[in-house]
Amino acid sequence: MKTIKEILNSFFVLFFAMQLISCGQNEKSSRQDTINDMQGMDMGDKKTKQDTMPDMDMGDKKEKSELVNRPSATISLNDVIKPTNKFVLTSLPLTTLQQLTNKVDLQFYGIVNYNEKDAEIISSRVSGRIDKLYLKYRFESISKGEKLMEIYSPELVTAQQDLLFILNNDAGNNSLIESAKQKLLLLGMNEMQLNELIHKKTIKNTITIYSNYYGHIHESGEKASMNNMEPVMNTASEITQPLSLKEGMYVTKGQQLFMIYNPDNAWILANVFPEQQPYVHKGDVVYVSSGTDSSNLFSGKIDFIEPQYRDGNKTLTVRINFDNASLKFPIGGRVKVEEKNIAISGAWLATSSILSLGKDKVVFVKSGNGFVARKINVNYSTLEKSLVNGDFSSKDSVVLNAQYLIDSESFIKVK
Repeated sequence: MKTIKEILNSFFVLFFAMQLISCGQNEKSSRQDTINDMQGMDMGDKKTKQDTMPDMDMGDKKEKSELVNRPSATISLNDVIKPTNKFVLTSLPLTTLQQLTNKVDLQFYGIVNYNEKDAEIISSRVSGRIDKLYLKYRFESISKGEKLMEIYSPELVTAQQDLLFILNNDAGNNSLIESAKQKLLLLGMNEMQLNELIHKKTIKNTITIYSNYYGHIHESGEKASMNNMEPVMNTASEITQPLSLKEGMYVTKGQQLFMIYNPDNAWILANVFPEQQPYVHKGDVVYVSSGTDSSNLFSGKIDFIEPQYRDGNKTLTVRINFDNASLKFPIGGRVKVEEKNIAISGAWLATSSILSLGKDKVVFVKSGNGFVARKINVNYSTLEKSLVNGDFSSKDSVVLNAQYLIDSESFIKVK
């Protein structure tokens, strides 16, 4: 058995050796045939082939040769071995700085809020207990003359008794009668309630308090929240949040109970970004459109520029007053504000040539056979051009599209 295996192994070795020798001979024969064919070629064909392409510009061959050979002739070894995070070799299109005046449209965004100048406060005129409360939740809409609450007050009961006593016992004493009437009016009764008391001569234990204003009801002391840049109606839980006042609670004379904001008299609180701030002034005409309906457009003026930044905010806040009675912009809605045709003069550069590194912005400036990254300050930017302030002149050339010089794993080092 062992002898048979050895014979088979020898056979297979001999077979593969013969195959290798045969392949080598065939390759040699093929090469020899190719050489013989080339030697037997009629060189006249060469002329024929050249004549069949008379329109071809043979100068292209020379130009391509120059493009291929030029890098090795102009780029030195020192250029190649420079750090890739400081020096880039490329042949991309270039651009330069331009001194000109551009007319741009400033765009910033804001929120519709209540005009605090039109806010009204409802305070308690007497001390007593809230017997019935007609308003239960924040942001409820209230009309002028609508019921707010019924309050029991011993002081009001006593004042009613005094008026009826004078009418019954000294009806001709007009000065005392008018004085008693005036006291009841100052304590919160209205003319209709006073006339009803005189006519029916019946003392009421509770007096109904009516609203003298139209608007949305809020808790007293919510002025800070109304002046917020965040929408005042963020979630359903905030809208349906009940008022802190409850039936059965006692109030004191002079205590502030509610604040009523009129939604028809509103203003816009808009955020102005730092690069836009030098070009925004009080009295500038702006155009405001709704975030949901761009056709709902109106013009207004910047009435006030807040002199300081708000807490946690790096944008400047401007106010734009407007009449919301016909526009009916929802309070808390976002709007777009535009200031058109602002002339800005300075050094402008193509926005595509500026690369943002997060905190810093850089351009790639031509230096010798390559480009170096140089930090630049951008004062204002549009989609096409950017107003810059850097330490390079209009003679310096920069790469037109800086995005082509980086990839996802690159990092750039600037001075």
